[in-house]
Amino acid sequence: MKTLEVRRHTMRAKPNLHISPEGIALTKTVAISQSKFDYVVTSDLERAIQTAEAMGQKVNHTEHDLGFLPKTIYNHVGWPVALEHVAQSMSDPATNAYAQNQLAMWQNIITQTPQNGHALIITHGLIIELAMVACMPNAMHKDWGQAIGYCEGIRLTFDDNKFTKSEILRVPKEHYNAEN
Repeated sequence: MKTLEVRRHTMRAKPNLHISPEGIALTKTVAISQSKFDYVVTSDLERAIQTAEAMGQKVNHTEHDLGFLPKTIYNHVGWPVALEHVAQSMSDPATNAYAQNQLAMWQNIITQTPQNGHALIITHGLIIELAMVACMPNAMHKDWGQAIGYCEGIRLTFDDNKFTKSEILRVPKEHYNAEN
């Protein structure tokens, strides 16, 4: 059995590429309950790499596609939106294909993690929601709530070459922020 934790990057002060002091503080809130991960992959965007580092993790690999979202899909789904809406948007073939490609990356990353190991992915808004829905298509998505905010995500159990359990990871309500 293996565990994959996927989180959205933390805050930055746009248009700055680097995470903000508030973003660093938020990662510390999340990192308190974290142990070291065996394998850490982020998008190749600075804010994703810096989020992992601010969590005290060493980045093993960066993956461009973890940070790339076609504008047509963004426009089709909209964002930020509840995860139930994201699930409904999967009826669009292009959106579904994109989500399945993200899911394939997650599966590839977890297979590179040692048995009983823990992997971490740091990705981006809407990208994470689409892959979450693709990963757990039969879940009660309305129960998953609002858009994934900064440093929020999902913890997945991987066993017998498939994801078998999921847990939505939320920050305390006073820290929730989907966009800045």
